[in-house]
Amino acid sequence: MHARTHRLHFTSLEAYSGFASIEGIVRTAPDHLALDYQIKDSLVGVVKSSKKELIIPYEELEELEYKRNWFVSRLKLTVFNLELLEQFPAAKNGQIVLKIKRNKKEMAKDLESYVKLRMSEIKLDRM
Repeated sequence: MHARTHRLHFTSLEAYSGFASIEGIVRTAPDHLALDYQIKDSLVGVVKSSKKELIIPYEELEELEYKRNWFVSRLKLTVFNLELLEQFPAAKNGQIVLKIKRNKKEMAKDLESYVKLRMSEIKLDRM
């Protein structure tokens, strides 16, 4: 039933107080959200890190919200446990904000809907 994987490219310019950027893919799995990413130096644009993966179990995800306005399109993730985001350099106060290309808005909405559905299903299973 939950076999479909959603994949969405993202960037973040917030790493290390703006001195680095992050490029990656956020993807869904039946029990978690995964961020595959690399960190790049903002000044030169050279890849500084190897590929990294951050796994966020749906039960640890407090909120996922896609917002779009005239200029920017963003996916905001908020977790219950701050330690979960320790390895992600753009995380602040248990939140990650990912910049999404505006032409990917339908994919972002689909990903948001799927994750919210999975979060609700997990909460219902616990009852």
